[in-house]
Amino acid sequence: MEEILRVRVKHLLSAKDINGFKRQKLDLRKLDMNELMAPYGQVEQYRLNTPYSAFVKFSNSQDAKKAKLGLNHKKYDNETCFGSLHVDIVKRDTFSRADKDFGPKNAQTGVGFAKIKGLVVIENYIDEDTEKGLIDYFETSHSAWENPPDDEDATKKPVTADDIPSQPTRRRVQHYGYKFDYTTRRGDTDNPLDNWPPIIEPIRTKVDTSVRDALNNRFEWKSDQATVNEYVRGEGIAKHIDTHSAFEDGIASVSVGSDCVFRFAPGDDDAEDKVIEVVIPKRSVFIMTGDSRYYFTHQMPQRNSDKIDNKIVYRGTRYSITFRQIKNTPCSCQYKTLCE
Repeated sequence: MEEILRVRVKHLLSAKDINGFKRQKLDLRKLDMNELMAPYGQVEQYRLNTPYSAFVKFSNSQDAKKAKLGLNHKKYDNETCFGSLHVDIVKRDTFSRADKDFGPKNAQTGVGFAKIKGLVVIENYIDEDTEKGLIDYFETSHSAWENPPDDEDATKKPVTADDIPSQPTRRRVQHYGYKFDYTTRRGDTDNPLDNWPPIIEPIRTKVDTSVRDALNNRFEWKSDQATVNEYVRGEGIAKHIDTHSAFEDGIASVSVGSDCVFRFAPGDDDAEDKVIEVVIPKRSVFIMTGDSRYYFTHQMPQRNSDKIDNKIVYRGTRYSITFRQIKNTPCSCQYKTLCE
């Protein structure tokens, strides 16, 4: 029977220190688990259950025992957070989920997208300097950020065994051209925004060309709406298909700051054996046309890490810039059961 490390957070004090300064409870999503576990051995798999509970599988049981001795009762008590780690070892059969669902599945770089008709992933779409400039802009454009309403934020609706089942955090968003309305799942065309930032415009122009190429120039695709999502480690977005009649065929998303894995599945059959894992590298763009746009759901699971090319890769803060073209005519796709 395999031995698995269970890590839980116990909160030490009240939420305020003696000076009345409110601190955050220790949150496992904010820890670099790879760095934390490295002194004790090689981590094979990692699963975050909640912000305060996780399971870690080492390559052998002796490493798990060393980590237990080294980390149990480790305290975090500083200006920003407080709490302690309570670590014990559990047997594999104590898990509430089936063995096959332990941890993220392996995704191979440059492989998964080829299995999905109409999906294109272009790596190194922007260079490192452009990425750095975007991150600097997003980190300093405080007034442009907003939170989706509580009951309309898709990140609050985990839907698969890989999702964190409770207490997900709130992502932040920015909108250009038109605001995305989370109630109607459409662009708010009654209130256009004249707010395309100069740093976005060259990327927008490049994306427009790339989407037209992906569509084989069937029509003059030109983005007029974009949404930036900020995902801190542990955040994600629930599986969905962008509203058919709201946007034209062709949706492109530029990934900034961190690699991640998306899960694609047929909209009418999301059984686990039908899910296709697709690596989305930082600085890449993925473009959805045809089946990938209208038939497949896409999702970024809420978790701290992904398994890419048989290695656990811990996420950092990731920004996605999603470009769309507003649609002004009814949808005429072949997937009528998936239309709104």
